[in-house]
Amino acid sequence: MPTTVIANDGDTLCGLAIDAGFIDCKPIRDEPQNQGKDFLNRPTLKKGDKVVIPDKKLKDEHKAVDAKHIFGKKNAPGVSIRFVHGSPDKEYSADDFTLTALNISNYQTNLAGATGQGAFPRSYGFNADGHADPDTFKVEVVDPAAGGPVTVILEAMKPVYKNDGTVDHHEVFGGAQAAGRKANIICQKVSSGVAYRSKYLRLVTDDLDQAAVADQTLMVTDIADGLGTGKPTDNDFLEILDQQVRASYSVKRCPAPQKCTVSAQLPIGEDRLRIKLAIHVFRGTVGTKKLGMNGVSEQMLRRRTFRWFRRTYAQANMAPKLVDPVEFIDPPADNMLVISQGHGQSCYGLNWADNQSTLSFTLSTPPPHPPDAAPDKVVVVDLQPFLTPAGIGILVIKALPAGFHGVAHANAAAFNALRGSCDVLIEREDGKRVMISNETTDDKWASVTVARVNINDVHWAPGPMEYVSHTTDCRRLIRAAPGKSDQVDVYVVGHFCDDTRGFTLLRCWGLKPPFQPPDPLRLALILATTSQNQNIVDNSDNSPFSFPHEAGHIFNDGIHVDAHDPNFSSQLMKLGTSSSNSAGASKRISDSPVLVECEFLDVAFVDSAHSNRQKLMKIAAAPRFRIGAKAVSEGW
Repeated sequence: MPTTVIANDGDTLCGLAIDAGFIDCKPIRDEPQNQGKDFLNRPTLKKGDKVVIPDKKLKDEHKAVDAKHIFGKKNAPGVSIRFVHGSPDKEYSADDFTLTALNISNYQTNLAGATGQGAFPRSYGFNADGHADPDTFKVEVVDPAAGGPVTVILEAMKPVYKNDGTVDHHEVFGGAQAAGRKANIICQKVSSGVAYRSKYLRLVTDDLDQAAVADQTLMVTDIADGLGTGKPTDNDFLEILDQQVRASYSVKRCPAPQKCTVSAQLPIGEDRLRIKLAIHVFRGTVGTKKLGMNGVSEQMLRRRTFRWFRRTYAQANMAPKLVDPVEFIDPPADNMLVISQGHGQSCYGLNWADNQSTLSFTLSTPPPHPPDAAPDKVVVVDLQPFLTPAGIGILVIKALPAGFHGVAHANAAAFNALRGSCDVLIEREDGKRVMISNETTDDKWASVTVARVNINDVHWAPGPMEYVSHTTDCRRLIRAAPGKSDQVDVYVVGHFCDDTRGFTLLRCWGLKPPFQPPDPLRLALILATTSQNQNIVDNSDNSPFSFPHEAGHIFNDGIHVDAHDPNFSSQLMKLGTSSSNSAGASKRISDSPVLVECEFLDVAFVDSAHSNRQKLMKIAAAPRFRIGAKAVSEGW
């Protein structure tokens, strides 16, 4: 008697037929009880479809009883498809591991090997260089009756989100978005005679990587335009790591016009992390406009974040998340007094005439002075012997006149300094801006200055000391909108004095406590909008890796890849990222087995006069980035 089978998602009529002992699905399609059912016109079945399997027609074969006869089963094993990485000794075997997720490759697209410098294999079969990249994969089809090479459709699947931002289901990309997200992959027969495998394949996140090895890559990328508002329907919301990859094979011998199709579908990424970002943009002048220097807008910054930052960090299974709307803030006032910048000296308490030393400054309103502006206040502080910079800061706050208040911030010590300097931020009780001028001290040891920042000429001093104690400009910018210890804070200015593109405030987790910057002077980076006569924070794709590079300093807690490393030019952490995108651009975050040599601050030298306070270590950057990002990220 015919039997009824309840199908699952992805089952096919040919598959059910083969399981029942038929060659193909024709007997099922001819079964009267299946006539008129809509599943006859679908390549796959859905969960709950009720399919009637007819009885097999038995046939007798008359053979001599005194001879050996070989019978071949034409439909074993059944038709199937899966993703594999492959192995040196299992060209086709059920023991060969089936992949459960795919990852974006960390290699330059046309390179491979344990050192990252071998050629990416373009042939079928096992290749040691292709095998070395743990993120390469192959598609395997089993079809004993296929007879020759088979074609698999490989495509990226778009996540469709619910209102709460979780993924509801996946569907194919349509329209212009489909370009590059679908590929016809040819699989050649392997030695078993029933299985077919593709060449080594890779997932990539931009069209230039895809074009570099067009027949062995699939593009899984964003559609960000920067115009989103955080809603799941925004183009900015669509995540690379929420996409999936589907491989489909239509059974050659299926008799139906809409042939039975087997498919396998896998997620992208494992143990995914969202990096929490907060972006603060400085206006050129005091006001309320939501524009930064050189016309930088929220849309430009969102596009940079959800396009190039997202594409770069997807290879480490990390993605950006804006925890707050982009914030536009006034240029900082000249209201931060800095005690003993760089050297951290205590005061001696005496001047050069051996009288008690003093520190003095004037508090006024920045020009143009309003008609009702209060008269300038001159503050004089009598210094006591051997007060630390933080102790002097406390005296300054106590000496402030009515209507003013202050906060003293102790800084990390510079290398070879006894202790850190101290920043004293002074504000008015009525909220009006404050300007400090005429700052001076006659003390023999201590010094005083004011942080006067021109956001179109920001000063920083490259070198180990400035990763620890920082310039007064950099500290004043951060203190204008202090961030939180569980996020990366991004500050956008106009231009740096030496035309650099950005600067990062490290955690310095390998240094002794006196040299570890306090919050909020770490986990932060400063980006210029222009550098080297080029806009680097705008709606173009100029300097696409500057922002991801500066964030990489935070996650790596290191400096740059050594220029002598063979993979230097392709690494995100090279000194001077690529000004435009290409397959060989500086956008790779190395992962095992490829180790790159990177510069780090060396705790062994911070107490000495040694001129080189950096050391080199070989690292796999991706796992180190993920460890470094734990404090500023959240689970998926």
